Formats: sequence, C-alpha cells, structure tokens
Amino acid sequence: MTLDDPVDHEEVTVTLVHAAATWFLVGLIWIIQVVHYPLFARVGEDGFVAYEAAHTRLISLVVDEIWQVKKGDMTKDPPEPGYVRVFNGSFEEYKEKLRKEFEGGSLLTNKKKAERREREAKEAKERANKKAGVGGGAETAAAPSNPKPK
Repeated sequence: MTLDDPVDHEEVTVTLVHAAATWFLVGLIWIIQVVHYPLFARVGEDGFVAYEAAHTRLISLVVDEIWQVKKGDMTKDPPEPGYVRVFNGSFEEYKEKLRKEFEGGSLLTNKKKAERREREAKEAKERANKKAGVGGGAETAAAPSNPKPK
C-alpha cells in the first residue's frame, strides 16, 4: 500500500471497530482477573451463600451459553481425549448437574478420603504385625523362608 492508493473507508471502519472491541474485552478480562476474583477471599464462610446467589444471578445475565471443558488423559491406554462442548440448559441446571456429580464430596475430597483409608489400613496392619512379633515395612511382604511344597 502506498500513499497514493485510494482509502477504503469501510475497511478502516471495520478495523477500528474490531480494535475497539478487542481492547474493551481485554479491559473486561483484566478487571475480572485483578478486581473480581481476589474479592472471593473476602466473602468468608458466613456470607458465601448470599454472595453465591447474587453472583449466580448476575452471571446468568451475562453468560449466554455454558461451555464444558474436560481435560483429556493421553497417558491411559487407549488415550482418553478431552473435549469442549456446549451445555444445553440454564446456569441453575448446570449447577444442579454438578451437585449430582459431586454428591457426597468433591473428587478431591474423595481422593483424600481414599488416601487416608489406605494409610490407616497400612498403619493398622503394621500395628498388628508388631503385636504378633513380625517386623513392619518390607519384611511383611517377604516370602516365608521355608514354604510348604505343593
């Protein structure tokens, strides 16, 4: 493009509108990241239910569709790909779906409970072995010195 080329005013207008929309969204994202999210910590346990209800109402005014994102696991055999898909329903229906999925605690809580049960079972086994006079740890997993013939 040179200075003596004719100016396409429509192209310039579209470019300026695009730039303005981009910078508006960048500003909105930064406001959310820098101002909005840190305020979650100030809500506290007592006021969280009222805060969550108000937040949900305001978010549902802005959010048009909910995108579900699932992380894949390529270490599994066969590999399990992730996905992005649109949830067909309201924000309240999505929250209800999540409540049903995580009924009884979150996945992290269930993982911690399972780890605690394993640790407690291991400790109980070690205590029982010590009472019986058998050493703990790797010695309990060793094969007997003179096994019975078959």
